[in-house]
Order: sequence, then structure tokens, then C-alpha cells
Amino acid sequence: MPIILNSITVMREKRTKTYNIIVCGLMAAVLCVLAPLAIPTTIPITLATFIIFIITYILDYKYAFVSCLIYILLGIVGMPVFSGYQGGIGKIIGPTGGYIVGYLLLVLISGYINNKCKSNRLIQMIGMMTGLGVCYALGTLWFAYQQKVSIYGAMTVCVFPFIIGDVLKIAGALAVGNILRKRIDLGH
Repeated sequence: MPIILNSITVMREKRTKTYNIIVCGLMAAVLCVLAPLAIPTTIPITLATFIIFIITYILDYKYAFVSCLIYILLGIVGMPVFSGYQGGIGKIIGPTGGYIVGYLLLVLISGYINNKCKSNRLIQMIGMMTGLGVCYALGTLWFAYQQKVSIYGAMTVCVFPFIIGDVLKIAGALAVGNILRKRIDLGH
């Protein structure tokens, strides 16, 4: 009997890992399809952060990180997955590249907290805000360096106009994230 139970456990673990890898790829695809949709401004308004927040509910933070990394790597090699259907290394080394790289830290922080505090929405919100704050910091520093402006000057262009929209994205992710997690049981 222990051998059978052990075999079932091994099969379930393999299924879960395979399933997570498949969903990781699918979430990278969703990010690639929806992130380029943008309202053009100095810093484009996109759905990228909202999708990243949702991914952190659906996947374990490690798989969420890989999903986001796939998205970024596809963009670096030239796939038109960044805002405004742009791609290439120039987007990463350009003024808004710090925000794109910051997505990786956003997904790690938000994903880790979302996965560890599944029943506490306040902690999840704090995790998403913290991750977003780190993304803002990295992106703003890079923008200020690239554009040779002060940090405050960069914040007036890159942060302040986006706070309300990003708070709405967090609220939306809080509203649907746990529901999606329950509907898509990945065994984590």
C-alpha cells in the first residue's frame, strides 16, 4: 500500500509541475498579447502591471517570475510585445526600460506575498503596492539617468500621473485574483 500511495504522490507532483509549466507559458502569452496595448504618453499606459498582478495569483511566484521573464526576453529579441507593439533591446536600454526590468521585481515581491498570504487581502494589497513601488523606483531612477533629469522631475512624468490607474489595477487584481486562483487549482 505505501508503494501505491507513493506512486500516486509522484504522479500528482509530475502533473502539477507539468501543468504549472503549461500555465506559465500561457500566462507569458497573455502578457505578450495584452501588454502592448497602450495609451501613448511619455510613459505609456498599459495593461502589463494588471496582468502581472493577475499572474501572481494564478501561478506560484517562481513560475510567475519565469512567465514575466519569458515576456521580457521575447521583447528583447525583437518580438513586438512591449507597449505600442515595440520590441528589441533598445526598449530595455531606453528611458522606460527600467520599468520593464522592474516587472521582474514586481512579480517576485507581489507573487511571493500573494502566495504566502492567500487569505489576507490587506497583506496582498501591501505586497502589490510594495512590488509596484520597487518597480517605480527602478524605472524612475533609470528614466532620470537616461533623460538627465532630477528624480523628482522623473517622478512628475513617470509616477505621479500613474498612481490612480495603478491603484485601480491593484483593486481589480484583488477583486478577481483570489477567484481566479480558486477556479484554476494548480496545487500550490
